[in-house]
Amino acid sequence: MPDPVKILKRLQSTKATLVNLHQIWSSSNHVAKAHNKHEALIRPSSFLYTELATRWALVLKNIEEQAPYGLGDTPTIQWQQQRYHRIIDLLTSRPPPDTPERAKQFGEWLHEFMSEHQSALLGVGRSVNEALDRGATPEQMDDERTNKFFDDFYTLNMGSRLFIAEHLALVRGDETRVVKAIDPAKVAERASADAIRVTSAYFTSSPAPKINIFKAPKVSQTIYVEEHLHRILFEVLKHSIARTHNHHASKASHLSRDRTLPEIRIIIAEGEQDVSIKISDQGGGFPLSTCERIWSYYHSRPPPTGNTTPSFASEINGNSPDPKTQISSFVDYAQVPYESYGHGMPIARLTSRYFGGELAGVHMEGYGSDYFYNLSRDRHIMEGLPKEH
Repeated sequence: MPDPVKILKRLQSTKATLVNLHQIWSSSNHVAKAHNKHEALIRPSSFLYTELATRWALVLKNIEEQAPYGLGDTPTIQWQQQRYHRIIDLLTSRPPPDTPERAKQFGEWLHEFMSEHQSALLGVGRSVNEALDRGATPEQMDDERTNKFFDDFYTLNMGSRLFIAEHLALVRGDETRVVKAIDPAKVAERASADAIRVTSAYFTSSPAPKINIFKAPKVSQTIYVEEHLHRILFEVLKHSIARTHNHHASKASHLSRDRTLPEIRIIIAEGEQDVSIKISDQGGGFPLSTCERIWSYYHSRPPPTGNTTPSFASEINGNSPDPKTQISSFVDYAQVPYESYGHGMPIARLTSRYFGGELAGVHMEGYGSDYFYNLSRDRHIMEGLPKEH
């Protein structure tokens, strides 16, 4: 029987295989158009079989070797560490999907695994508060090492989630492929509705600000990851809605359900190289000295208390937490209550950069903020994984 320790060491010494949107798009088209889809799925299944093991081993290596200032000793990160050991063992103990039947079984296993993997990542932000409770200082939780640790953790997981979701869409043979031609305006509409829904349950003193979308007449579809664009816009819009509520609530003593908040504007423009999206709010902006805090994992951490927090310590100790507070009750980032898990804006910027884009903010203290997202239309830009991986 293979030694799990040796397998893990081998995987952790392996580099991840970088891909780009064109490769994913072309491979998926090949499977979708194949006469024998079961045969065609063997090759992408085999790639996932080896690549997921490598990437998960690199996540585990990041946890074990790079977690600074006691983060690795927090219940949340320990739970993640145990989870990655378990899923690596489960994957490497399976036979390779080198026949149509094994490829089918591999797809079924990925389907069962996907919901757990998505939801398990949502609560990582709790580890910052846990480290503070154990003696870490705010300065340590806000420094370059801490931010790099979370950047690497989330980035390494981003590709795994993308690969699994795209593969499962191919297995189903439906229209839910992840890498596809998208209409940015339609994605913006859905992100706006989701952001209003989530924040309205938290800010109940007045209706949410209206979100108006303006686009150039000829904004065409572009090949991209729809979930990535949705996540970026969703997180920025949540942030802008919250800033607008808080800024105008602090200026008004007559809060009422009839009070109208200033609108948030989304402007979408198209160039030869980029699709550019601007989100403008009147949420009070930030002073120059603190505007970079929105990209900090420390400053975007969830509240220190709250009944939506899963009990990671009880899971580690083998006790079943209250089902109402389990992280598995939320299978997607757009379903979780506002302020439950944090890290929204840093993850939005990470996501924007994954295939060569950029998210930046310009702030006017006392008035509001403009956020600019440049989505690169170049399908050949490779994934933005950490260089050492």
